[in-house]
Amino acid sequence: MSRPAICKHTRLLTRAGLIRAKKNGRERIYELAPRGGRAIKELIVELEEVERFWDTALEAFKRFVEEKQ
Repeated sequence: MSRPAICKHTRLLTRAGLIRAKKNGRERIYELAPRGGRAIKELIVELEEVERFWDTALEAFKRFVEEKQ
């Protein structure tokens, strides 16, 4: 990964409140924000719900197509 790509990703994650940075001289040390772990777990739950929705929808579409053949 390029340095600009890493900077962009860390900037986005910081703005989202998922990570935070501590400056140590010229370096920045990134760590999971206190609320970041909870936010990630909540996102995983939401994505699992979306996954179940699409699994059901695609299975129904598959049955529909198979019945038309």
